Amino acid sequence: MTGTDLTGRERVLRRWLIALATIAGVMLILVMAVVLYWLRFVLPTEPDPFTRGPWVAQVSETSARIAWQVDPEQAVQVRATGPDGRTITARDGRLTGLAPGTRYGWVADTAGTARAFGSLTTPPATAGAPVRFIITGDYGVGGEDEAAGADAGHVGLLVWGSG
Repeated sequence: MTGTDLTGRERVLRRWLIALATIAGVMLILVMAVVLYWLRFVLPTEPDPFTRGPWVAQVSETSARIAWQVDPEQAVQVRATGPDGRTITARDGRLTGLAPGTRYGWVADTAGTARAFGSLTTPPATAGAPVRFIITGDYGVGGEDEAAGADAGHVGLLVWGSG
């Protein structure tokens, strides 16, 4: 039987089979693309290198210190950017040359990958300017030292402002 010997119904059926095979091929390519995407970008996540933090440990009018703990010991770089776009970089977490009364956004990265971020505001240089504090406590992993702090009635959150 050749192509010219087909009935009208057989030609329609052949076209439908070709269309279904094409759709199945396209679907197979899409499924393979999704699987490759997951294997390349979603599944190989790295564990967080920070065992604690980072957190803002100290702030003055012109400097700040971001602290952290990493395990295993890895190089951490902190970049702080002010509203003027100027970026200050520190490998030890000590940011110097900050402007008084300025909010900075910071990013901590390991091996060139941003792992944590936050913001801080340096206190104003003018004495008597309004200042607001938010203090929070972290009782850690629930060990004896943390339980003793909780039993002593240490405050978990304190908000205070002067204006």
